[in-house]
Amino acid sequence: MMVRRDAAGVRLLTRNGQDWADRYPRIAEAAGALGVRSCMIDGEAVACDEDGMPVFDRLRRAPRGATPPHRRAA
Repeated sequence: MMVRRDAAGVRLLTRNGQDWADRYPRIAEAAGALGVRSCMIDGEAVACDEDGMPVFDRLRRAPRGATPPHRRAA
């Protein structure tokens, strides 16, 4: 996923060019809170299970705008 922040706002772009900012609002909000005017961040979105292990299928199953459960690192 490519996070793009500029004067137009924040977009989370998939490999196919789809904007998923509404699907993952917490990522979009975090990018909007960065202390910069513009940036592009190339990364991988990962959801973790109760043991902190990545479960990529959780991201695909997440309903639009849902806030997935998360754990704070100890």
